[in-house]
Amino acid sequence: MNRLKQAEAMLGCRIAVHTYSGLFGRREVPVGTLIFTDFDHLKSYEIDAAALAMNAALTAAPETTVFNRPERALQRTALISRLQRLGLNEVEVVRADTGKTPKDFPVFVRQEDGCGGPETGLLQSAAEYKAALTDLAATGRTLSGRIALSFAAEPDSEGYYLKYGAFVIGRHIVPQHILRSAEWNVKSSSTEMSPAFIEKELAYITENPHADALRQIAEAGCIDYGRIDYGMRDGRIVVFEINTNPVFPRFIGGSADREERRRIIVGRLSDAFREIEYTGPARTVPFDDTVLKNSTFIERDSWLRHPHVALRQKAHWQRALGRIRWQGALSRTRWQTALGRRWSNLRFRLSRIRRQTGRN
Repeated sequence: MNRLKQAEAMLGCRIAVHTYSGLFGRREVPVGTLIFTDFDHLKSYEIDAAALAMNAALTAAPETTVFNRPERALQRTALISRLQRLGLNEVEVVRADTGKTPKDFPVFVRQEDGCGGPETGLLQSAAEYKAALTDLAATGRTLSGRIALSFAAEPDSEGYYLKYGAFVIGRHIVPQHILRSAEWNVKSSSTEMSPAFIEKELAYITENPHADALRQIAEAGCIDYGRIDYGMRDGRIVVFEINTNPVFPRFIGGSADREERRRIIVGRLSDAFREIEYTGPARTVPFDDTVLKNSTFIERDSWLRHPHVALRQKAHWQRALGRIRWQGALSRTRWQTALGRRWSNLRFRLSRIRRQTGRN
């Protein structure tokens, strides 16, 4: 997001980056074009709170546009399942803690959220799959939150596995790259790019051959913004995931051999962002998350993460004073324990900030 923010002038639009903790702490949502990302880092009640903020903006300012509606956008497991049901993807997904055995092999196991990648190699049979789960449990890793995904991609004529990446921004599909590797798990290009491969990637960027199919896949997942990572098998798209908070390419610099590719991508991203840019006056509207069952957990997180924001909110003080009155009968020991925990938490956060900033 920082890289995208730094490219405002080049893209010709205004971009503001907000955090969920800041949103929940202020209980105010900006009006404009709202793009929600990174749902896999939120708990279910936090997604509810994000949807509540979105509805407040839509009600108070009908000109608001929302990309990736929190209550609709599908995360990895739900997305892969729906795409397979619709016949848009061959990949099968099975939750590791259900006791079910995948039907399509080979498979690999990974965490459902995050970007850690595979935790096993390719498992060729049900016996290998069960043995891998046993090994994970033996090393103290829970099966909860882990999934098995079938591997459906195939190498190209040169023996390399290819991973395509294309941005979806509203109705725009913007191809970003082709990564290739001799390994089946392609995280980045592990081989030197030959002139022939650079030409192949440029043709992909220029022609955008999969735009219609990718647009259909994004619509099926209720995702309006992100990057679709996929491979190819027998001429068909094999979707790995749709990353709602993708890493953007270098807008300046990089290999001179790929300068034409970079120019095309920047131009198309500029067109896409300028089309969805909000040009009205900057303002915010309040929302009330106390109607949510678990709003107290959101409030606690807001105090811990953004105390300087919380201290400026009258509602926070009123709730805090209400708790003091209600808990007035607590023993002195329990108060000391509670304050000690708060102080320990604050000291831990301050030490982490010092380490990150390099200060003594």
